[in-house]
Amino acid sequence: MKKLAITFFAFLIGYGLVQAQIPVRSTKPIQTDKPLTPQGPLAKPLTPQGPLATKSLNAENTGTSGIIQTETLTQVNPFLPPMYNETQYATRYSHFNPRDRSYAFHAVDYDGNGIKDIAFKDFVYDNILGWWFQSPDGFSIEQKSAHNWSMYSQIGFLGYQTVEGDVNGDGRPDLIAINPALKQLGLIASSAPINNLGFPVYQLSNGNQYLNLPAHLSSDFIGFPGDFNGDKRGDVALWFYQSGEWHIALSNGTFVQLTENAWTSGFGNSLTSSQPVTGDFNGDGLTDIALRDNEKGSWTVALNTGNQSFVQSSGCVEGYWSYGWQTDYYTLFRSGDFNGDRLDDLLAFNPNDASWQFVLSSGSCFHSPSAPIILGDINTYPLVADLNRDGRADLVACNLNPTSMVTGPASKVVLQISLNSGK
Repeated sequence: MKKLAITFFAFLIGYGLVQAQIPVRSTKPIQTDKPLTPQGPLAKPLTPQGPLATKSLNAENTGTSGIIQTETLTQVNPFLPPMYNETQYATRYSHFNPRDRSYAFHAVDYDGNGIKDIAFKDFVYDNILGWWFQSPDGFSIEQKSAHNWSMYSQIGFLGYQTVEGDVNGDGRPDLIAINPALKQLGLIASSAPINNLGFPVYQLSNGNQYLNLPAHLSSDFIGFPGDFNGDKRGDVALWFYQSGEWHIALSNGTFVQLTENAWTSGFGNSLTSSQPVTGDFNGDGLTDIALRDNEKGSWTVALNTGNQSFVQSSGCVEGYWSYGWQTDYYTLFRSGDFNGDRLDDLLAFNPNDASWQFVLSSGSCFHSPSAPIILGDINTYPLVADLNRDGRADLVACNLNPTSMVTGPASKVVLQISLNSGK
C-alpha cells in the first residue's frame, strides 16, 4: 500500500511539472555572480523601457514643486536564480490582483528555528496554507502534506485581512486578523505542535481572542505590522485612510490592546493617492511609517518617537526621503533590509512588467536604486523576508494559478524564491 501511495504521489508531481513546464528545483540555488535571469513560465525577458533604457532613473524629474533629484543605478543585482515550489492545495477559480487585498502571503517561523517560513491566508475561502524551510541553512523546501491542510481551513476568520505579528514574543508565528466592516481584530495563534513528515510544526488556528474597536472610529482602515514600542512583540497599526489617523494596538503579551489616542493624523488621507509601508527605517528598533504620494512618486517618513507618537522627518530632498522613484501608479511596495545594515529599505514591484527594484535607507533618505530584475507576472504577490537568517532580505514571488470549476477547486500555488547573496 505504501509503495502504491509513493508511486501515485510521484506521478502527481511529474504530471504537475509537465503541465506547468516549471524546471525541477535543486535543494540549493545555483551559485552565480551573474544577474538574475528570467526562468520558468512566470518569468519573461527584461527589456529596458522608459527612463531606465537610456539614462539615470528619473534624472530630470522635477514634478510640480520644482524639486530635482538625480538617481543613478548604483546597486548591482544581488539575487540568486530562483528556486521553485508548487502545490495544488489552494482554492481559487479566478485570478485576484494583489492590490485587491483578497489574500496575503506571510513570512512566519513555523518550527521556531529562526528561519522564516511562508503562510498563505485566503480572505475569500477562510483557508490558511503553509510551507516551511526545515534545513539548518534554509535552502531546502519541505511542503506540508495534503492531509494536514484541512487543519487550516474554516478557521473562523472569513473576510478578515491578516498581518504578521508574534503577539506573545515566543518566536512562534501568529497572525493578527482584521475585519474593517466589523471593526474587529482577532488572533490566529500558533498552538500545540503537530507532527508532520517527522518534523514538529506549530498549527495556526483560531486563538479565540477578539478586540472590538470603539464605536466612534471609522470602518475605513487597513492594518500594518510592526513593533511600535520596541518590546520584540508583534503589534498592529491601523491606518484610517479618510482622515490620515494612525491608531496603534500594542501587544499585551496575549493579544493586542488599542492605545487611547491616535499617534498621528493627516498622514495619508486618501486610499488612491497614498501608499504606506511600515518598517524600521532609522534602525532604532521602533517601527516607522513611510508614505508614498502616488501622484508625485515622493516618499515622506514619519519616525516613531517611542512616546506613542510619530513625527515627520525632514528627509534629504526638501522634506522628502525620495522623489520621482517608481512613479507608476500600480507599483506595490514592501520594506526589508537588503544590505544587512539593520535599516529597513524599500522595494518596488511593478506588476505590469513584473520588475523588482529596491532603494537603500541611510536613516534619513532613500537612495541608490538597484538594477531591476524580472520575477513573476502581473498576478504575483510580492513577499519580502529574510528567509535564511543571514540578515538580508530575500524575494518570494507568490502566484495562484486558478483551476476551472470542471477540474476541481485545487488551484496551483507557485513560489519562486530568490535568495539575497549580498554580492
